[in-house]
Amino acid sequence: NASEPLMMVGLLAWLLGWRLLPLPAGLRLWALAGLSLAAGVATAGLEFLWYENFTRLPAARIFAANLDLALAPRPATQVVLIALAFITLVALRRLAASRPQA
Repeated sequence: NASEPLMMVGLLAWLLGWRLLPLPAGLRLWALAGLSLAAGVATAGLEFLWYENFTRLPAARIFAANLDLALAPRPATQVVLIALAFITLVALRRLAASRPQA
């Protein structure tokens, strides 16, 4: 089962992508959201390549499982959800910091 290593690679890709963003873009929430989707797509692609090249399982069916929400979340979905949760925390922190103190 390659799910956990693929999820970790996807999160690493998201973190490295965040570090590679230019500073103004790295602070924008929409840029981080786009990066989250890109990391999810990259994770799904890596999962497809893994199953296509190193197993005898049908890679196309496993890739299609990334789009089926009735199943347990695949690594690509987990990467996107974790990254979006982090972005939500950043947004809430910024909102709390922008409120005037009483």
